[in-house]
Amino acid sequence: MFPIIFQFNSITIYSFGLFSALGFIVAVFFLVATSRRSKLSLDFLSDHLWLFFVVALIGARLSFVLENWSSFQIVPFSAFYFWEGGFTLSGGIIGLILTLLFFCKKHGEKFLKWIDVVVMGGLLGLSFVDIGCLLDGCNYGKPTQLPWGIAFENIELPYAIPLHPTQIYSAIFHILIAFLLYRWWRKKPGKGKVGLLGLILSAFFNFFNDFLRGDPATLFFNFLRTDQIFYLSLFLICGILLLKYEYLIPHDTIPATKLHQKE
Repeated sequence: MFPIIFQFNSITIYSFGLFSALGFIVAVFFLVATSRRSKLSLDFLSDHLWLFFVVALIGARLSFVLENWSSFQIVPFSAFYFWEGGFTLSGGIIGLILTLLFFCKKHGEKFLKWIDVVVMGGLLGLSFVDIGCLLDGCNYGKPTQLPWGIAFENIELPYAIPLHPTQIYSAIFHILIAFLLYRWWRKKPGKGKVGLLGLILSAFFNFFNDFLRGDPATLFFNFLRTDQIFYLSLFLICGILLLKYEYLIPHDTIPATKLHQKE
């Protein structure tokens, strides 16, 4: 485990922060390329990109802090130590989607087309975040006897035996799904379908991957983590919306403003 990549005097570069930044850069390049190909407004993207990122970051951090508030009671200000890690994907997804929907409606942008490219870019960027989590030692798995189990040399972890590399599972999934969705997106299946399917697959994977997580979490019914409740809800909502847009709404004949009203 390498939580710190580089340190010189007061300068410290954390692995989680570094790979999160790399993931953001890769996602931005992908968004620009796919937005241009979709004939979406690059001005809209450049004007709101940092806002989308900041809101998603705040949402991911806020949900983590609320879920693990007992760890922040002694030093509440540590909730602002973003560079040390501690985020939940569920909070980031909520923050990003709501912000994107609000500004698309405000500026008359096509939300369904934007959600396609944003979800693909987000999944690609998350693969780098997963690597950062692996190096940092966060989001670790439960003990396993499988040959690919990883033992973390960290006294803060409750286990000193091989664990499920849940971060690697997640990184492989995010890269693979982003690639497959991109191939499908190039065939122009219809506005919103790629994004919704990406959210459905992400929710499905993370729901089951969380059963392998070994880090502390608030449990519901003694076996479901807080994030799993969100993933289950996201799976159902996006599944219903995908069926709705697939079978009930002729996209090409309905203006974007009407789509927003229906949503």
